[in-house]
Amino acid sequence: MRRRWSPRRTGVPRCHRRWSRCGPGSRRCSTVPASRCRTPTPGSRPASPCAKESWSCAPFPPPSKETRDATDHPHAVAAGDEPDPGGPRRPAVRAGVRAGQRDPPADPHPGRTGRRARRRTGGRRRCGMSGDLLLHWPLDHLTPGGLALDSSGNRRNGTVEGAPIVKPDERFGSCLVLDGVHDAVSLGNVPDLRSTAYTAEAWIRAETPSADARMVIVGTVDGFSVSVDAQGALHHTLPGGASYASRPGALEPGAWHHVAVTGDGSSAVTYLDGTEIARAPVPAGAAAAGAAPVAGRDPATGGDHLAGSIAHVRVYDGSLGPVEIQRDRDRDESASAAFTRAHPLDFDLFNADGQHVLYIDDAPAGQTMTLRIVNTSRDDLELRSAGPEASETDHHLALRFRAGILAGPPVLRTPGWSMKADATTLRLLRTDPMVIEAGGSTDLELAGVRADGAGGTRGTRVEGAYRRMGYVGRPEEVTGSRLHFLEVVNQQGRPDIPLHVGFAGGDRVLSDGVSPSSLCVRLANVSPDTAIRLSGTASAGDAASRFVLSFDVQHPDEEREWALTDAGEADGVILETAAGPPVEWDIAREDLGRTVQWTITPREDTELSPASPLDLRLSNIHALPLAGHAPITVAHRDIPGHQDGFDTVMAERTPLLYTADDVMIGTTTPSARLTVSAEKDHLRLYREPSTAATGAVLFLDLVQDETPVQVHPGIGFEQTGLFQHRIEGRPDGLYLRSGPPESESAADLHVKFVRGDGAALASLRVTDNAGIGTDVVPARLTVGAASDHLQLRRDTAPPAGNKVLFLELFQNDAADVVYPSIRFHHSNRFWHRLEARPEGLYLKTGQLDSDDLADLYTRALNATSLTIGGVVIGRGELEVLRRLAAGQLEIDLLNVAHNAYAYASDIAYDAQRAYMFASGTAGDYRRWRVTSPR
Repeated sequence: MRRRWSPRRTGVPRCHRRWSRCGPGSRRCSTVPASRCRTPTPGSRPASPCAKESWSCAPFPPPSKETRDATDHPHAVAAGDEPDPGGPRRPAVRAGVRAGQRDPPADPHPGRTGRRARRRTGGRRRCGMSGDLLLHWPLDHLTPGGLALDSSGNRRNGTVEGAPIVKPDERFGSCLVLDGVHDAVSLGNVPDLRSTAYTAEAWIRAETPSADARMVIVGTVDGFSVSVDAQGALHHTLPGGASYASRPGALEPGAWHHVAVTGDGSSAVTYLDGTEIARAPVPAGAAAAGAAPVAGRDPATGGDHLAGSIAHVRVYDGSLGPVEIQRDRDRDESASAAFTRAHPLDFDLFNADGQHVLYIDDAPAGQTMTLRIVNTSRDDLELRSAGPEASETDHHLALRFRAGILAGPPVLRTPGWSMKADATTLRLLRTDPMVIEAGGSTDLELAGVRADGAGGTRGTRVEGAYRRMGYVGRPEEVTGSRLHFLEVVNQQGRPDIPLHVGFAGGDRVLSDGVSPSSLCVRLANVSPDTAIRLSGTASAGDAASRFVLSFDVQHPDEEREWALTDAGEADGVILETAAGPPVEWDIAREDLGRTVQWTITPREDTELSPASPLDLRLSNIHALPLAGHAPITVAHRDIPGHQDGFDTVMAERTPLLYTADDVMIGTTTPSARLTVSAEKDHLRLYREPSTAATGAVLFLDLVQDETPVQVHPGIGFEQTGLFQHRIEGRPDGLYLRSGPPESESAADLHVKFVRGDGAALASLRVTDNAGIGTDVVPARLTVGAASDHLQLRRDTAPPAGNKVLFLELFQNDAADVVYPSIRFHHSNRFWHRLEARPEGLYLKTGQLDSDDLADLYTRALNATSLTIGGVVIGRGELEVLRRLAAGQLEIDLLNVAHNAYAYASDIAYDAQRAYMFASGTAGDYRRWRVTSPR
């Protein structure tokens, strides 16, 4: 069963349940598991607790362009500014509760905007004001979802507590009435409101509190408040708890008064009706003013509710002076008074469901509409006597429709009234005198109201012109007119159109806020043998068949989790027909503020056959960076033989996309079975903290099942056009390769440390030159460092013996003798080398082919012998030299010619000298010692 089109605003989800239990005006309801059910968004239907039933949410379909053109303007204008139905379109006005007015867009998340919204929407500091206007609740109207709208431009809509009601008021047109027990208006935490300087204002008509009780007018959580006690004294409570009271009897119960409090960090002032009545110093170190406003109860305790009427609550972030406060008072009174004087009468025209909708249907009896006439003035209005029957000159109210709206005149069923109707106008006359009290109303029942189906679904305006009435006791006649909007909806034909709306190719869009995604919405005829006829503009004109696709967007400083994309990104979304009947289509895009919609209309008559669905492709979608679901609504209008209706499909915002074959993260163009695209941090394998005893945890496993051929699993590293490397697993270990997968070229490895087995590298095979700490690798292994180039280190464990080999220069068996060498080279300074030969080690200098010996400089040389120029010097010879050098060498002087030893005689020659002789055997006298050698 299809869902019936409802003319309510878009952008706010409504909840719907099973068809048998749906509220008025809703059809085709669905269910979801109770675990997924949410509390209805403010402004949605129905209003019973979500926890008791399973609901799912879908947006209201979008209004037509004519709906938006005819929506009342939120500011009052002078009398005579409202157009007649045939004249140019100009915005109508609103004051108090206006019959037939469409609700302004409600913010489902009040209190989540900041100064940026004020700068954008006009909530700036007003000229000459000492502070920024943070919020203004007129409290003359509540949305169906229970929101008190903020007229400051900051969209800080208040949430209603309890069940306060809006009632007509002679001073302000309408106001909010609080019961003193449960009723209040509150706003969530808004950091912009936290300031040491503040001003709060409100109009109240309070009842007298009970003895020893007080009633809070307005305040902020953990901040200031203003209240009235049973003696009529106003109490100004400051942040931190200090409180100051005015004189008793200051506030008269049952009468309207303007109350204001200010604080600037040094003084706290209370004003009543624009006059200062109390002032006190602010204690040192007082806290900020709080960030969560509440009207009608104590912000901290939730009690001390206000009983009475309240209007025009304002909060500023600065301390206003008396002139500025008086300016607000004058503005409140002058605006309401001027509008009331100019428009003392209003009307409302609605159907049995309470909606401002006129259906095009097949019911011969038409539908019953209620016309409500409302006295919005502060005085009683009397409908003065005229003739017995309504005519062009004798009537009290004339309802004027555009030509082609009414299919025929309706029937007036309310006694005491006469009606004269033609194709465009219903003239109504009260046949006997009647008085409508101030704020009162009277209802008239119009039966058989039928819309002309020639124009199809559309919006129109209805003008109500009143005359022959006046205020009781005053002779002057009151005349004027009001203008309201009426939606004409096609309900002719069958309600069960065989049209299925779904997605082709997936219902997911990437929620990274960066990557563009696309969706294909498919409109398919599910009937196996009946085509859906579509009328083109060439034959049907404005009544041509059309589809309207729409989705919600999110503006800055908003949180609309059901929106598909940001308002700024929505400008780039493109809709085009990807497949469908072979005709030309006109596609018109409209930006409705919080909703974007496209109207798709065929130029020629065509049909939607089961074999030819219509595909609508949405491309360049940058979805919100928030996982969740976004409703996309497709409404169908003026389909011959079928009623208007709509379907809603849910697109999923997700960081993961997949098709029948591939999975994508961060991209919509897969290049492999799994493609991850991001600016950085592409893939992280994360394991939660664990108490597992083992430290071995497998994070990534590349597994090739058994195959008849050898497969080498690899991990590739590639930058297009620059390099392509891979780590490749083989039976004998890991390989670093460069080039495409079929390449066997080895890749370089640049590392700071290489470790194996947890402490040391068991083995390392290098097929080409290797460098450590250097990019210049002239040898098979080059170690570059400032110092400490190479250390051969061994653990402290003792070996089986004391002999340990640390370094070996090994030459495998070769035909020629090879002399292994170690070279010591300082570029352009010296070349020395230690060269091993079969006979021993050589110190050489020069290049490798040089046999020049190098000098050896050492402190001590330990050797068994020393060969110099072929002469071997052993230990004995060196010992003689040592004793000689020490002056301890003793010798015998042998004359080889006479074979006789020289000896010193003990025979004196003189006092200083003795004789020396030669003898073959001279005994001890032949021993001589070499002393002081030089």
